[in-house]
Amino acid sequence: MKIGLIIPPSPFLADAKVFPSLGILYVAEALRSAGHDVTVLDLLDRAPTFEADVARWVSDRRHDWVGVTATTPEFHLAVR
Repeated sequence: MKIGLIIPPSPFLADAKVFPSLGILYVAEALRSAGHDVTVLDLLDRAPTFEADVARWVSDRRHDWVGVTATTPEFHLAVR
């Protein structure tokens, strides 16, 4: 099964790469270990106009399932 996982932008972080989203990365590895084809789209340090990147990534990869992670401050961006 092809599964895509998305990490939304975190504009509130001073340096987004210092605080990686380990939870969804653990999920990705568990899915890979179970034999699934998993890709992760990391948008932590992307500009506010990230929707086009997401749309292109989803349409290019043709996933069976797509999951999105978010903390409370990121929730509004995850919904977008």
